Amino acid sequence: MRSVKTLRAPVVLGHRGISGTEPENSLVAFDVCANNNIIVELDCATLSDGNLGIMHDTTIDRTSNGTGNPSSFTTQQWQELYLDPSTWLGAGYADTQRLPLFSEVCSLLKNRAIICPEAKTGTGAGAEIVKTLKRFRIGTDQAIVQSFSQSELTAAIASGYQTMLNFWALSTATDFATVAATGVKYIGYGTTEAGNDARIANAKAAGLEVFRYTMNRRTELATELALGCIGVFSDESIYITATAHLATRDTFANGKWMQGMIANRNERGKMLSDGAGSYYWGYETTVAAYFGALMGWACPLATPTNFTLTFTAKHESLLSGDTSRWYGAFICADDDTEHKDLSPDQVQGYQIIARQQGKLQIYKKAKGVATALQSEVSGAAFALGTFTTITVVVTATTITATRSDTGQSVSITDSAYRGGYFHLGRNGCSAKFKDVIIT
Repeated sequence: MRSVKTLRAPVVLGHRGISGTEPENSLVAFDVCANNNIIVELDCATLSDGNLGIMHDTTIDRTSNGTGNPSSFTTQQWQELYLDPSTWLGAGYADTQRLPLFSEVCSLLKNRAIICPEAKTGTGAGAEIVKTLKRFRIGTDQAIVQSFSQSELTAAIASGYQTMLNFWALSTATDFATVAATGVKYIGYGTTEAGNDARIANAKAAGLEVFRYTMNRRTELATELALGCIGVFSDESIYITATAHLATRDTFANGKWMQGMIANRNERGKMLSDGAGSYYWGYETTVAAYFGALMGWACPLATPTNFTLTFTAKHESLLSGDTSRWYGAFICADDDTEHKDLSPDQVQGYQIIARQQGKLQIYKKAKGVATALQSEVSGAAFALGTFTTITVVVTATTITATRSDTGQSVSITDSAYRGGYFHLGRNGCSAKFKDVIIT
């Protein structure tokens, strides 16, 4: 286990555990962090009897089977509530984990992981965090106490624990020397603003180290490190620090999210039941815009100039019966920058599109400009609700996409982009995906 006294960049905090793949602020998520030597970041809210429950929001409504403010519950009542990840992560997650207490977290993680508890502002949680840490003999080398409120850090500083004062924006922290003089070691911030490089330099000159929250992409981590940050909070703490691909085929059938499946346009879909004991990934709604996810678990590809991507997908329903709606893959991107299917996107690569009307198309996109159609083939309409396998073969000079139901192919000769990142997504249809394989 690492010590907070010897942390060096890059430092990645597991935001609410490892909430990209496990229920946020759950004991299971914290255990995964500990098993992977990841610092555990979590949120402490004061219950009505003074104990601490683990909850990020001001109410428990979003992530549990209950409703109301944490301060409305006694410890006994808190332990009768359950997280309900099936409603926000998908059907592959059982709603069987109770809402944790901070004391349970300390018992689980003592001598296993660095803990970074946040004292929710104005609740008095800061002092109770310190009492609990001491009760479980969690030393000053195993915890960083954080808050958006300076007063919540007083007890931790007095007891020798390192602390972090958080800000929504660095521009609101005008006197870093004064912050450092109180005994604070770290500051955290969450807003991109012009001049942050100078502010971070000033904070470091005052003896502070700076974290950014919440960053999930490798490109984002690199940007923050270049600005001078020591590290980031991340929902994707395993993916973001990896330098090679983590898998070559999906495990959607088990109903669980994979590392690096990061939302494009803030909507990454859900893990959905197939009704026969297995699962796939996709979207239940038909929205008039592109939404998708990075397949970071497979990226960067081992051989980006020579690979085959196969995925099986279906158009289940269409927005207003519009047969031009589609699912597809964006391939050969040079990094994991967000792909929104918009002209200003700073991504480059090729878009393989399967329109329900039967068109199979290849588009090309340069950074900052619109996609341009390169080639297409028209065939029989894709049957609604029926899975079809799309095979994309990439060589150093060509790209070919083939649909399994008709055998039709579309191909281009183009070698401009051969990056190792790809995304899957849809526009205007409730698409479902499975059997995503890289060879």
